[in-house]
Amino acid sequence: MKAVIILSVLLLGFEIAALAQSQPTFTPAPGSPFAVGNGPYALAVGDFNGDGIKDLAIANSVSGTITVFLGNGSGGFTAAKGGPYAVGPNSIAVGDFNGDGIEDLAATSAVGNVAVLLGDGKGGFTAAAGSPFAAGTNPVRVAVADFNGDGVQDLAVANQGSNNVTVLLGNGLGGFKTAAGSPFAVGMQPFSVAVGDFNRDGIEDLATANTGSGDVTVLLGNGSGGFAPATGSPYISGGEPGGVVVGDFNKDGISDLAVANAGSGSNNVSVLLGNGSGGFTAAPGSPFAAGTSPISVAVGDFNGDGIQDLVTANTGGGNVTLLLGNGSGGFTSATSSPFAVGTEPFFVAVGDFNGDGSPDLATANFGSGTVTVLLNNAHVSAATPVINKGGVVPVYSSATTIQPGEWVSVYGSNLATATMTWNGDFPTSLGGTSVTINGKKAYLWYVSPGQINLQAPDDTTTGSVSVVVTTPSGTAASTVTLGAFGPALSLLDGKHVAGIILRSDGSGAYGGGGYDIVGPTGTSLGYKTVAAKAGDILELYGVGFGPTNPVVLAGQIYSGAAAATNSVQLSINNVTVLPAFAGLTSAGLYQINVVQLPAGLGVGDVPLVASVGGVQTPTGVVISLQ
Repeated sequence: MKAVIILSVLLLGFEIAALAQSQPTFTPAPGSPFAVGNGPYALAVGDFNGDGIKDLAIANSVSGTITVFLGNGSGGFTAAKGGPYAVGPNSIAVGDFNGDGIEDLAATSAVGNVAVLLGDGKGGFTAAAGSPFAAGTNPVRVAVADFNGDGVQDLAVANQGSNNVTVLLGNGLGGFKTAAGSPFAVGMQPFSVAVGDFNRDGIEDLATANTGSGDVTVLLGNGSGGFAPATGSPYISGGEPGGVVVGDFNKDGISDLAVANAGSGSNNVSVLLGNGSGGFTAAPGSPFAAGTSPISVAVGDFNGDGIQDLVTANTGGGNVTLLLGNGSGGFTSATSSPFAVGTEPFFVAVGDFNGDGSPDLATANFGSGTVTVLLNNAHVSAATPVINKGGVVPVYSSATTIQPGEWVSVYGSNLATATMTWNGDFPTSLGGTSVTINGKKAYLWYVSPGQINLQAPDDTTTGSVSVVVTTPSGTAASTVTLGAFGPALSLLDGKHVAGIILRSDGSGAYGGGGYDIVGPTGTSLGYKTVAAKAGDILELYGVGFGPTNPVVLAGQIYSGAAAATNSVQLSINNVTVLPAFAGLTSAGLYQINVVQLPAGLGVGDVPLVASVGGVQTPTGVVISLQ
């Protein structure tokens, strides 16, 4: 279970390249605004017909329907066949609730439930068996994540009328049941809920913006679907906070929060910087002025500088405010901001609606019954992408051989026009960037001007193969050796192996006491780690350790234990150690289990090498021992 969640922590531990650009401006898309139902209160971005083009689903609270719009790739939209869907929605979120690779919808209703609609892959939807599912009183916003680590998407619902959050655990077929201990108490009148890993234990946590109490509640997950308040929670935000989002606004690798404060005495955004233990403090200069009654906030890199920015939907002003980040947690209004939309915009979402690689905006305009789509004009100058020599390698490695299904990094310049991260759906195009390996589409996790992280596609070819990066500005080509093995150990920093020590006595610092993170004892890495000792049970992580039984296909969610078919050996301080298990436990991520670490391996940071099929991991990796 831990490996499923730790995958995201490992793959996001890279440097983000920056690219200087001009101030962004926005213009309405052709045909915008688009008429929808009465009282559109929220919207969600997805790809509902599988054509690689962003679509929209709109929750019309007054008419009680969901409108589905299919994008045309140029920023225009038309209504999908079969809609609208009468479910009485307050808000809406996108997920894959039955594991068929097709995007589904979850919508809260004021009558106290959540409707789940399963997609058909053509833009149509039907109710899941058992839908709707009970929530609390007047549920407003809903968020999607895997809260119990079983590889199945779950739901968290902010119940404004009952001052709590309902957690619904998915069964993988589109059905849901209430998690043990749910609902979980928060502040007064929670309006929205966001998901992040706030204490860096690899388990998803929750944050709610509480309109009635003017604060933010942080709930830390236990990995089984349960939650408890973080020490110091709740945190003061501002008057009548509406939307809350998660980002990394000071580029320290720790999740932060941004909260839209809609109260008449506020009209601003509070930025709360995380400390990595579940605590938060206000960023220097926070709160930052927005428009009139900002009720929704979203994150994007709108000027392509590799720094996250914010956009607010200002209900009282009929516009959106764009706040550009400085990389230290501070924000300033963009030169041309605010940008006009419709009457009473209650929600703003981010997506690339015309495929140019720049994040665009969509707002749900409650008062005018429309959706406004604004296209971002801040494009990177037409610079041809370049792949560095030897720049296609396994993540955390300088090796020149990669394995099918392996997580791979591509280094170069102009590889993307903006910095973007997937939402867990294994896209083959992200922010206008796509990659092929030996002519087969790779699955993109992260793209930026200087780096791409991807999962290599399945392939039976061995030897030198082509790698092609395609952006709106052109293509770049290189070669890499494709082999049966491309082993590399995952790292916490530049040298310390990523792994955990299991604690059967519940004494661990993470996972509800279930484990500690291996590393130098203390907090020298920025969070608590513990050096391993003789007798400890370890789980180490890596990539590229060869074929498995059963076979695990690339581009799909996986949670299980598929053993490597070739023997994996460890060398710890030049002493051979045989793992009890080595194999895939998550998509592309191998877990290497050591039961009862032998004595006599040394003290401090000692060298660690793994080998499989006659191929060794790169040198320079260490494990901390005591």
